[in-house]
Amino acid sequence: MSLGALIHRLDPEPSRSAKATHCRFTSVAARFNVAANLADCFRLQTGIATAMVDYPIGDMIAERVRAMGVRPS
Repeated sequence: MSLGALIHRLDPEPSRSAKATHCRFTSVAARFNVAANLADCFRLQTGIATAMVDYPIGDMIAERVRAMGVRPS
């Protein structure tokens, strides 16, 4: 179980420019990366305890965390 904040980054596409028309949403954080890699490489059951909002964006983040093999809580 990891404890910590998830960082959500908006990456402009196709370039890092103020003129970008699309952004990619990425969830990252050192503790989350460790949990995701342990789940992927060693098939360990991992989780992250963090604050998540009860809102569609929070639901999307929780789904992306689950997609990496980490249980959000």
